[in-house]
Amino acid sequence: MGAVAQEVREHGIRIGTINPGMVDTYFANSKQGLPEKEEWLKVENIAESIVYMAGVPKHMLIDELHLHPLSQTYPRP
Repeated sequence: MGAVAQEVREHGIRIGTINPGMVDTYFANSKQGLPEKEEWLKVENIAESIVYMAGVPKHMLIDELHLHPLSQTYPRP
């Protein structure tokens, strides 16, 4: 994605990625709203993040946003 972002930047086009952690969705045939998913991110949280990224001033770029629930633990690089 870096090459494409550089290519379109001169036209005022901003490209960024959102890297979500555990999200309560129907992914992999699982049901939404299960008790064990209560603390997971909601689809609405991801949508709000997209709106936020798109709404920053034109002179700003959020090129990468990592989101995960506080309860999610995983090794950091």
